[in-house]
Amino acid sequence: MVYNANDNETVDNIQYDAVELSDIGETVQIRKVWMPTAQAWSPVYTSLNTPFSFDHYTSPRLPVDLGPFNLDFVENIPRVLRLTIKPVGSLILHIPEELNPAVSFIKQVVEYEMMVNPNLEDCEVHVTTDYGFVPANGTQRFPGWHVDGLQGGKFKNKLVAEHSYIAATNNPTEFCVQPFFIKHYDEDVTNFFKTFDQQAKNVNIYRCLPNHLYLMDAYMVHRTPTIIQDTHRGFIRITVANAPLPIEHNTLNPMLGQSRHEFKLDIRDWLREPDQPIVYEYYGLEAGNITVEQIAEMNANSFKTFNQTHASEDSKTLSEVNTASPSSKETLLEKRNKAVQDIGTFEDKPLTPGVTITAESRTYPKVQPHSPTYRDMVEEFNPYKYTNPRIPIDLGVANVEQIQATPNTLRMPLKWWASEEIHIPKEMLPIKSLLERIFTYDKCHNPLYFEQVAHITHDTREVEPGKTHRFPGFHGDDLQGGAFPEKEIAAHSYILTTNPATEFCLQPFFVAHVDDSFERHFTEFDKQALEENIYTVKSEHVYLMDPYAVHRTPLEAGEGLRTFLRITFSTPNMLLPHNTLNPMLADRQEEYENLPMPHLHETRWTQASDRELPHQMYGISR
Repeated sequence: MVYNANDNETVDNIQYDAVELSDIGETVQIRKVWMPTAQAWSPVYTSLNTPFSFDHYTSPRLPVDLGPFNLDFVENIPRVLRLTIKPVGSLILHIPEELNPAVSFIKQVVEYEMMVNPNLEDCEVHVTTDYGFVPANGTQRFPGWHVDGLQGGKFKNKLVAEHSYIAATNNPTEFCVQPFFIKHYDEDVTNFFKTFDQQAKNVNIYRCLPNHLYLMDAYMVHRTPTIIQDTHRGFIRITVANAPLPIEHNTLNPMLGQSRHEFKLDIRDWLREPDQPIVYEYYGLEAGNITVEQIAEMNANSFKTFNQTHASEDSKTLSEVNTASPSSKETLLEKRNKAVQDIGTFEDKPLTPGVTITAESRTYPKVQPHSPTYRDMVEEFNPYKYTNPRIPIDLGVANVEQIQATPNTLRMPLKWWASEEIHIPKEMLPIKSLLERIFTYDKCHNPLYFEQVAHITHDTREVEPGKTHRFPGFHGDDLQGGAFPEKEIAAHSYILTTNPATEFCLQPFFVAHVDDSFERHFTEFDKQALEENIYTVKSEHVYLMDPYAVHRTPLEAGEGLRTFLRITFSTPNMLLPHNTLNPMLADRQEEYENLPMPHLHETRWTQASDRELPHQMYGISR
C-alpha cells in the first residue's frame, strides 16, 4: 500500500492484502545467550518493563542502533501485519514456512531481546513485513508523526509499554527528537498523533541509517519519510508487547491455531484533534514559550523532509559556525561572552559558626518520577547521555527575600562525605528551612546521599542591561571532561534564579566524539544549540537538574537585582579549590584544599573542536 504524503488519519489506513500462511514452519526454542548491550546507557532499557506513562514524552531519546544487517530477504517473503510468532507464556517461536528467509534475522533479534528483557516469557512477539514499489511523493507506510504502543483512555490501568525492533532497506524511518507536551490533554478524546503533528519541529528530525536495525520504544515519535524518487523499499518490525493485540486486519498464524480475529470498534475513530494551547506551566516551564502556531510558521519556513532542503540553513545556531569564518564577522557566542559580568564577586568576609542539623528521614513524593535525572544521579558521568535531553524538575517556589538576606558564597561545603550532618553558618540561617527542605528531598530520593559532599553557591547582585549575571554560553554544570579520565558519579544540583530565569536548550547534543583531553564541550553546545529549542523555567522556583540539562544565563533586559542559588551534591573528588570557607568544616576543608589535585586542569588548556559532527557514530544521519 502506498500513501499520499498529505494523508494522516489513523494507523488503520495501512491495509494489507489478506495472506494465508501455512500451518507448518519452523519452531525455534529461544536461546539465552550473552552479547554486548548496545548503547547500554539509553533510557530505553530503563523503561523496558515499566507501565506506560505520558511523562516520558518530555524526555526524548534516540533509537538504539544495533548495527547493519542484510535485509535482502525482505523482498522474498509475503507482507504480513502484526503476525504473532510467540504467544504469552512461551519461549518458543512459531515461524510459518513462507517466512523461512527471515528466520535467521528473527532469531538474532529475539535472542538479543531475551538478554535485555528478563520478562520476555510473559510477552507476545509479533512481526510486520512490507516490501514494494513506492512512487515519488508517496510513503510506504503511515506518513504522519506517531508512536507505536501509545496507551490512551482505553487503558485506564496502564500496561507495560511495548517496544519494537525496526529496519528499512532505504529511505529509513525519521524520528523527531524533542520534548512533546501532551500529558495535560484529555486522553479519552485527544488524538495524540495530531498533537505530535502540531508540536514537531522540522529542525529536530533525525533519520536512521539504511539497512541498520534499531530498538525503539513507545516514546519515540517517528514517521515514514516521503519518497522523492521512485523506489522499492523494504521494511520489517518485530514488536514485543505484554498483551495480545487481536486487531481484525492482523495476519493470522495457523501454527498457533489462529483462525480469525473478531472485529473491534477502533476508539481512534472517536478521537479529535486538540485545539488547546500547550500549558507549559504544567511541566514547570514559563508560560511564554513557543506556541503551536509559531511552530507551524517556523516549519513552513524550513524544510519538510530529509529528502529536501536541510534545516541547517534555516536554523539559527548560536555560534553561527557554519556561516561565519573566524576572520570574518563576530559570532553570536563571542557577543554573548562580551556581555558577561565579573563572576568573581564573592565576599571574603569570614563567616561565623551557626547550627548543625540533619535531614529528616521521611518520605517525600517523587516529583516527575520518570525523569532520567533520578537514574543518572547514581551513575557515572557519560557524555552520550547528552542525546537524552530532559526538563529540570520543578520543586516549587521559595522565599527569595530570605536568600537575598544571606552573603554571596562560592561552593561552600555544607555537608561532608560519609556524614549526615549539615553545617549552617550563622549568616546562612535565613535559609535554614529551605536547606532542610532540599536536603530532606535529596536524602529521600538519592541513594548516595550519605556518601556525597554538598556545597552551596549564592550570587545576588545588580546586573546591567545587555549583560549576563553568570556564564553566558550553554553549558552543563559539573561536566566531567579530560580532568576526569576515570569518570565519577554524576553530580546533581538544586538551582533557583530570579528574573530573567535560566534558559534550557531541550534537544540532543552530540559531544561524545569530542576529545575531552584538549577540546572544550561547552563550545560544542553553543555550536549545536538551536534557538527554536530554548525554553525558560519559572523565576523563584527550585529546580533539580543534572549535568545533562544544558542551560545558560539569559541576557538582562533591564537593570535590576538578580539572585542565583545552587546547592550541589557530588563525590568529594569533584570539589574545586578556592571555595568560601565554612568555619564549621574549616579543618576538613583546608586539609582538602592543601592536597595536590592532579585531576584539575584549567580550561585555558582546552580549545573548541573544529571537526565535523560524525552523526553516524550515534546511529543517525542529518
